Amino acid sequence: MTRQRGLFLLKVAEGQPFPRDDIVKAGYQVSRRDDFWEVALTDGQTIDPVVDLLRSRGLGLRHLEEKHHALEDIFIETVEAVEPVEPARRRPARR
Repeated sequence: MTRQRGLFLLKVAEGQPFPRDDIVKAGYQVSRRDDFWEVALTDGQTIDPVVDLLRSRGLGLRHLEEKHHALEDIFIETVEAVEPVEPARRRPARR
């Protein structure tokens, strides 16, 4: 559960389109995180083909960072995946 998962944050130069669909077609999981793109690797994958794709398109890679998960992050992701999040219920005030 705590082993390192391959998760990378990427950002291309301003005004350049990130080829999300092509990266997904190549077998990667991609999601948007603010100004960054998060690319998740599965067993046996490396980030190299994604970087090669960006280079082949002439895109400027401005940020590439491997994201590390803390045990707390993994726990929260697991709980949220199993249990739907409900708004907090308020208890009636005691008088």
